[in-house]
Amino acid sequence: SMLVPEAVQRYYCDFYKTLSDAGVAGVKCDGQFLTELLLGARAHTNYTVAQQTAAETCFGSVAPMLHCMAMTLCAVHSSCSAALTRVSDDHAYPGVEEDAKSVARHIWHCTLNSVWLSPFFTCDWDMFRSSEWHAQIHAVARAVSGGPIYVSDSAASFRRAVLTSLLLPDENGRIVPCESNGLP
Repeated sequence: SMLVPEAVQRYYCDFYKTLSDAGVAGVKCDGQFLTELLLGARAHTNYTVAQQTAAETCFGSVAPMLHCMAMTLCAVHSSCSAALTRVSDDHAYPGVEEDAKSVARHIWHCTLNSVWLSPFFTCDWDMFRSSEWHAQIHAVARAVSGGPIYVSDSAASFRRAVLTSLLLPDENGRIVPCESNGLP
């Protein structure tokens, strides 16, 4: 029944309403290429439209919905009014040390993917860890990306100074705003 558009729509409406009623303000939809890969483009489009419609209904007209692993042509074209999409592959795996080349490659890939996707979406460059040696590089890259800035550290290893350096000096906790996605 998950191939029937009405069933897909009902599933996401019920699921997102439950989340919204519990105080959740948005969702991250990961692995979005899988429906296209496993079920085809039409089913993928049905799923994406159902996700977006349910998110708008349950969370608000500008649905706080992060699309991840959704950079296939089908995913981009079926993303409706989605506002935020991840423009990178995962890069920060727990226990895997990043070298300078992988950090540079991640930022380069995000920049190039932003060239393609920025006319349609706010581009998300992924989370980073403030406790790593490359935290300031990632923080600055996120600040000029025009997208969200968020970290994935445990509370015990979080380094506040990395994010504090990005704040405006007005003591309101606001980050220097970008007018659009960061492009080369």
